[in-house]
Amino acid sequence: LYKLLYDVKAQREALLSGRVSNSRGSENEAGWTALWGMKIPSKIKTFLWRLARQSLPSEDVRKHRNMTHSDCCILCGVEDSWKHSLIECSMARCVWSLAGEELIEAMADTQEPSAKFWLFSLNEKLEKPQFTRLVITLWAVWTARRKAIDEDIWKSPWATHDFVSNLISELTILDRKDTSSYVTQPSRDGTKVGCAWKTPTDGSFKIKVDEGHTSD
Repeated sequence: LYKLLYDVKAQREALLSGRVSNSRGSENEAGWTALWGMKIPSKIKTFLWRLARQSLPSEDVRKHRNMTHSDCCILCGVEDSWKHSLIECSMARCVWSLAGEELIEAMADTQEPSAKFWLFSLNEKLEKPQFTRLVITLWAVWTARRKAIDEDIWKSPWATHDFVSNLISELTILDRKDTSSYVTQPSRDGTKVGCAWKTPTDGSFKIKVDEGHTSD
């Protein structure tokens, strides 16, 4: 009887483990698809990839790799981690205090130890503009932090906040320009299919390039 109960328990645990694994696998795939589909600079996507893999050189990671003897934050002396460096450190807190309350509340409510699933969870919770601001601010905080530590160049929280806002505005303008370059054309039956090149305005010109061909 004991062996039978043990076998049943083992089977149930294996089944539950498989369900959790499959669920995380789907979340993992959807999360990466969302991140790679964002219209942000490649260097920010590279930063997010490193963050998701928890390979950013925070002091705890550097100590684990035998690159330093201490895992304490160089700026404030508290035990360092990806979350401390990007969110909890006094330098980061000053920047986040300038962000919107809804974004800050969503970050505070997402208690996920994994950087990857923390990002994926927030991507599901937040609207696209808010999530874009989140990831760009994370990158800007990390960049300002490394400038302070490596080069002794200090950037004020307002300067970092303004930099993020200006970058978002530039990306929005570029996105609108890309979208306005194409217009949908109605087919013979009245449905909209495909895209066609939009006629340029007076005094300007456009060059259509076939991406399927390259030249040396």
